[in-house]
Amino acid sequence: MLLALAGYLAQLPPSWLAGPGLPRVADTNRGAGAVAALTLQAEQIRVYQLRNGSLPATLEVMPAYHSGLRYVRSNNRVFQLLAPRPGGGVILYDAARPQERFKAAAAKLLEKPGS
Repeated sequence: MLLALAGYLAQLPPSWLAGPGLPRVADTNRGAGAVAALTLQAEQIRVYQLRNGSLPATLEVMPAYHSGLRYVRSNNRVFQLLAPRPGGGVILYDAARPQERFKAAAAKLLEKPGS
């Protein structure tokens, strides 16, 4: 009897037990997260390039990578990263021409806490 009740509560919990649903993340916040992911991944690629003398063949050889990003290597020095834009389209990071928003995002991410 208790096992049946526990199974029922696990499958269809009443609202007073489950609580309110999770809040939705705004598209602007998801877009900012994508810019941060692109910026951090680009910095990791640059470090890899400095240590190994060339760009990685794929993101999978990186110690940490975001699986939602697409990596396009143009030659041994230039690459692009693409992330899906909330609501459709893509956000592009071009290593040959980093945009101001990526430079600003990188500066903000690299700030010391409390400064």
